[in-house]
Amino acid sequence: MSKKRSETSRGEKPLKIDDLKLINGIGPVAEQRLQGVGTYTFARLAALSPADIAAAVAGIGGLTSERIIKQDWIGQARKLASESISS
Repeated sequence: MSKKRSETSRGEKPLKIDDLKLINGIGPVAEQRLQGVGTYTFARLAALSPADIAAAVAGIGGLTSERIIKQDWIGQARKLASESISS
């Protein structure tokens, strides 16, 4: 019996990769961490909770759930995802 593979297996990048750094508050290190847990698109980021995002970027100075909420990463990701769909 074969296991169903996720959209992206470890080490493989998806066909579509959004520039997560377009979100206010996300820099290159945070983007790398998010990609490391399989978050390559604005839509995927928008589907996460602030706690999930904070866990992915844990250890990066000052990036807490509260800051992620205050900077509205999820709202920004939703907006960018909808803009990329309509382009």
